[in-house]
Amino acid sequence: MSIELDPADPLCPFNKGNLYKTLGQLDEAEKCYRKAIEIKPDYTKAYRTLMQLYDERDDEISAENIAKKAIECCPFTLEYCDDLGIVYRYLEEYEKAVEIYLKGLEYPDQEEAILLANLGACYDDLERYDEAIAEYRKSLDIAPDDAETHRLLGISLENRGDYDEALNDYRKAIELDPKNADVYNDMGVAYRKMKQFDLAKESFKTALSMDPDNTMAKQNYEYLCSLTSASESAEGS
Repeated sequence: MSIELDPADPLCPFNKGNLYKTLGQLDEAEKCYRKAIEIKPDYTKAYRTLMQLYDERDDEISAENIAKKAIECCPFTLEYCDDLGIVYRYLEEYEKAVEIYLKGLEYPDQEEAILLANLGACYDDLERYDEAIAEYRKSLDIAPDDAETHRLLGISLENRGDYDEALNDYRKAIELDPKNADVYNDMGVAYRKMKQFDLAKESFKTALSMDPDNTMAKQNYEYLCSLTSASESAEGS
């Protein structure tokens, strides 16, 4: 039995684009996402996914242009409020993203844990760490096993100077997602701020063993090595 695909359904090229993206065929994925937008010019999720594809390619100009087009063409809808918030965050319009998430949370039956976590991320962007921490904790009350939310909570706690609490959430994130190199990098930064340089170095090395191309872990490891080397030289002189 053959499956009939509706050429007027934007979900068909969108899902095809996701498949191409998974296979690493980004040019074909881009064409599919643009076809989805052609069929449905206010298809927020297609704009957001295309924006992220450009961002992964380090094509910041195209990513910014498609994000601005999304803002122009896509009104607020409950179905895509999370996608729209992500677009505003990419454009660093954090207050507008907060407004979108708060509006989405006014309605029942939304993916509340995701909206709360993304709202927390916006507050962190705005350096409103107490509010960020509160939203992350609300999200974790709903979805306690979300490793990424534990990681983000750890970052906000670290930014607020609560290093021990931050490390607890990083450890929980690692327990839930043991192969996440970013968490080890974040943990290394916390240890460095606490001047526990051996533990920091070990964390960065673990991150790099998992992901040798992790730019942040590379930079943090090199910076720490130079920092400790300068300190040892000063002590020896």
